[in-house]
Amino acid sequence: MRDCSSSPLVAGFLPPTDTGAMILALVLIAAVALAAVAYHGLERLGRRALLPASLRAIAWASLGVLLLNPGCPLPPEQSRPIVLLDGSLSMRAAGARFDAALADARGAGEVRLFGDPETRLDSVPVAGRSLLAPALAAARASGRPVIVVTDGELADSLESLPLLTGVGVRLFERKAGPAVAIASVRGPARITERDTLRLSADIHASGMAGRVASAITVRSGEKVLGSAPVAIGDGLSTVEIAIPGRALGAGEHALTIALRDSLDTERRDDRRLQLVTVSPTPGVVLVASPGDWESRFLYRVLRDVTDLPVEGFVELVRGQWKRMSNLQPVDGAEVRQAVSRADLAILRGATDLAQSVRGASLEWPIPAGADDSGGDWYLAAADGPPAGALAGAPVDSFAPMTALLPLSAEGTAWTGLTAQAGRRGTLRPALIGSVKNGARHVVIGAQGLWRWAFRGGSSEQAYRSLFAGTVDWLLAGQDTIRGRARPVRTVVPNGRPIAFSWIGGGVTEPVAIRLRGSDGSTLNDTLTFDGSGHAGLRLPVGTYTYQLSGGGRGIVAVEEYSDEWFPRPVVVETAVEAPFPSDRRQGIRERWWLFAIGIIALCGEWVVRRRMGLR
Repeated sequence: MRDCSSSPLVAGFLPPTDTGAMILALVLIAAVALAAVAYHGLERLGRRALLPASLRAIAWASLGVLLLNPGCPLPPEQSRPIVLLDGSLSMRAAGARFDAALADARGAGEVRLFGDPETRLDSVPVAGRSLLAPALAAARASGRPVIVVTDGELADSLESLPLLTGVGVRLFERKAGPAVAIASVRGPARITERDTLRLSADIHASGMAGRVASAITVRSGEKVLGSAPVAIGDGLSTVEIAIPGRALGAGEHALTIALRDSLDTERRDDRRLQLVTVSPTPGVVLVASPGDWESRFLYRVLRDVTDLPVEGFVELVRGQWKRMSNLQPVDGAEVRQAVSRADLAILRGATDLAQSVRGASLEWPIPAGADDSGGDWYLAAADGPPAGALAGAPVDSFAPMTALLPLSAEGTAWTGLTAQAGRRGTLRPALIGSVKNGARHVVIGAQGLWRWAFRGGSSEQAYRSLFAGTVDWLLAGQDTIRGRARPVRTVVPNGRPIAFSWIGGGVTEPVAIRLRGSDGSTLNDTLTFDGSGHAGLRLPVGTYTYQLSGGGRGIVAVEEYSDEWFPRPVVVETAVEAPFPSDRRQGIRERWWLFAIGIIALCGEWVVRRRMGLR
């Protein structure tokens, strides 16, 4: 059968046995007859009526066909099945059968790869995840038969699997066998030379006959920095490795954490990357003079809520400084130098060190003596940036403050906490923030906040959230990478993009980026940010140093590891596609050119009649 595009209006009649062809022929005959009656029978124009009568016949024929909307057979290419072929990295893992799956898919219909909606897939499985639902929804919307060819290890939620109803599924499962992978590595992104880098690795294994003794090694290039033994068996095993900061030296390091032994056929998930920056000075410095409960609890929570190295100094006796971590004596000049180099300096008392601060600062004065600021002061969240961290917390039911120093928010300063004496009287600021000479600055006047952390429960969580939000705001203006954008994660798995977030303030704009690989190759690209202020950059496996236009540099890496290498449960079953009629039809109204013919014919008749002096 011919397609409707071969209708008598274009190229000739369809076979007379076709119902659509019969309707088209009847409509055309009726249109020609009516046009002839109108021009020759009523208006009696003779030969002059040939052109306008023909145009009217064409217009009426088009309108008649559109009104009746006969069904016409679809062209063969629109009835051919769409074959969704799994394009995730699992199809190239050890034991996978991608070549057989590809040959089967090509013989079944039109092949389209699926896996990651954000990745443009061609003919090679490079997607870092196995998402079927977006591609399946688009394929089903075409109205054509759909076949899915996959290894069955999909990442889709169970709610999306009903879309497979009536869809053919052909499984090419990978060969079973023992599998071992380093599932994750945890550790700080930045330490000082005085710190110890503590890495924790989770090892996932399946199909093991028993527990096997092996080890985890940490390398910087070819240099082995440390190792730790581990017994690997089915399930999850965790091992910790401690490396002195001095063994790394100051600077940025790309560490390789790997299994010592080959325990399965897939080696690409036995290695992970960890980027660590070793700085000569800490990023956050807390100085307390004299030491008290506030500084003790604050030092502990700072180490938990920030990834930057935290150092604390306390003056227990006038002129004698000690480290909070181990109470070892330290020279006052070193304390002053640490304060001046810190990204964030927190001064609990120690007012004589305020002149040494160069970056962001948090001042927490200590009352000089008993005055009218003492009493029970109950706090409440205000409208400053840290106040959002206390949303939903019953702040006014927590332990009251023991004192409140007078503060005033002037100009563009904001108030993060307010306080009332005995839940009555005037609201007074208890925490204020501002920007002075380009540096962010916070002052806390409330005394006794440590009691929130001491009591535990919701009050302790509120204490942690308050200082986490405050530190985030303070450090937002002191990013150590320096630039208009920074990577959300410095290390990403194979097949996933490196995401950059906009931190330049104001409206986002494209940022040129230049990358240099460890092999000396260079790459120039442009970061284009979306409405949420994020831009993605896809790179081959490797470690890269990047430089942003207008300032900003750092290291990013794409590791060979991918979650797709490790076998996962098969979540679908083989299914035969629902029978599809071979003589599918489509209404002729789907042909846009028929509307155009009717409009052009009507307009043409009107123009011809006006030139003939007719209405």
